[in-house]
Amino acid sequence: MTQQPLRGVTSLHFNQDQSCFCCAMETGVRIYNVEPLMEKGHLDHEQVGSVGLVEMLHRSNLLALVGGGSSPKFSEISVLIWDDAREGKDSKDKLVLEFTFTKPVLAVRMRHDKIVIVLRNRIYVYSFPDNPRKLFEFDTRDNPKGLCDLCPSLEKQLLVFPGHKCGSLQLVSDVACVSLNQPGTVVASASQKGTLIRLFDTQSKEKLVELRRGTDPATLYCINFSHDSSFLCASSDKGTVHIFALKDTRLNRRSAYIRPLHTLLSALVVVVVLGVLVWAAETRAAVRRCRRSHPAACLAAVLAISLFILWAVGGAFTFLLCITAPVLLILLHASLRLRNLKNKIENKIESIGLKRTPMGLLLEALGQEQEAGS
Repeated sequence: MTQQPLRGVTSLHFNQDQSCFCCAMETGVRIYNVEPLMEKGHLDHEQVGSVGLVEMLHRSNLLALVGGGSSPKFSEISVLIWDDAREGKDSKDKLVLEFTFTKPVLAVRMRHDKIVIVLRNRIYVYSFPDNPRKLFEFDTRDNPKGLCDLCPSLEKQLLVFPGHKCGSLQLVSDVACVSLNQPGTVVASASQKGTLIRLFDTQSKEKLVELRRGTDPATLYCINFSHDSSFLCASSDKGTVHIFALKDTRLNRRSAYIRPLHTLLSALVVVVVLGVLVWAAETRAAVRRCRRSHPAACLAAVLAISLFILWAVGGAFTFLLCITAPVLLILLHASLRLRNLKNKIENKIESIGLKRTPMGLLLEALGQEQEAGS
């Protein structure tokens, strides 16, 4: 009895114009059209085994395969070019090219005239597909994720990968993701901390904009430009996908840079709130008089301060404040009503002595409270 292969996805990658994507799986390869979403083709486990990496050349019949997974048919140190349009009874008849190295292949990038193969500390560039020959060989710093991106446009000879200098693209820490837009004019990079995404001009090397994903560290899986470079999306291990507007940054909910006015107002509100709390603790009688004479104004002030704190803090604190603030207000209101009730009971006891039972006094005080409320 033969054991059935697993059905997990080992890697996924879009083609150069983002019209298709291919999945390397434990059961082979699946190719899908993006719009409308539908399967365009597949390679079964009997043909290619389990696959670790797959790259598609535009919408052509050429695929780059690297073995991987639990039951690979091909080696992880080799890149095989599969021509699905080529006729043949055996899977070997469809393999038209093979690139073999001494270390595992971590990534493959293709375009109409070149193929780029990424190892952990080296990158090879070959002419492709006719008469392939090695054009370039680059040494890189330790690159365990195989970070690399190739400009799909034939008008630009542009390849992006981590340099020897730590964080040479991102300027803060090790680079976690890199991506080029379609024309090859802008490169986006993200650090391993995952809080910031920086965009650079590929010609002048100047930083264009800085986008904040969040304040909590996260592992970014990928960043990608839209086809017209109007938007940038980023996915992370937080289970979220962030989409940023690049041409009209006003559409973004948060600015890319920390606003000095925002920070100043937040600090001012904190100081004012602390001062009010200290004053209220020292003059409880004045607070009670204000609450009794102007209840609507007091409630409006509390709501205004709460909304400003929500705007100033944001993020995960917003959820916590939205949950806890109403509960705290209800508890505070109940505490004040119980304190007033206690004062009335004490005053009643002082006026009539202990001739009445506590239960009777309590009921009488409650009745007076209801009459006053009505």
